[in-house]
Amino acid sequence: MLTRLGNAVPAAHLWTGNPAFEALPDISAWPEGRAVVWSGSLAEGDPFAEELRNWMSAGREALESWCDRLVGPLASTGRTLLIRPHARQLLNDVAGVVRFLRRHRGERFGMAIAPIDLLTEEMRDDAAEHLRRSFEVLGPILVPDRDLLIAPAETSCGDAAQRSRDACFAAANAHGLEVATDA
Repeated sequence: MLTRLGNAVPAAHLWTGNPAFEALPDISAWPEGRAVVWSGSLAEGDPFAEELRNWMSAGREALESWCDRLVGPLASTGRTLLIRPHARQLLNDVAGVVRFLRRHRGERFGMAIAPIDLLTEEMRDDAAEHLRRSFEVLGPILVPDRDLLIAPAETSCGDAAQRSRDACFAAANAHGLEVATDA
């Protein structure tokens, strides 16, 4: 469960399935409000394994097909599904997030973004610059009271985790977004 920073109030329900392989979840069984799901992967087994197809049209089409089937159930239950992108999954970069949000404007989809998840290992040495550019694009299009930023726990090690945490708070302050943690 993702919790709001500063208290133990749940920010969103987590669905742990893989959209690329799993049937549609029973949305009516979810708690009221928002649910978060990883964007998924075409990789067999480990959804965080490197899989070239995730970055190609097959990956985008798999996620869009799954989401298209959820439009009606989300609307009829009043729940919102937040997609959590990751550099190795179907929704894997800022441009993809922007494209997804534009395509699903007016539908009950949003984003749960942990900035560190969008960084590959190679990008972490220059995390501050990548995060700054990411939020220049994402900050203005994320929607308060829908979208969620996920900050690494304070106990996370490493400079990239701290920079990601700092970027979450800066974007939250600048754009009125909620910050949660999954630790």
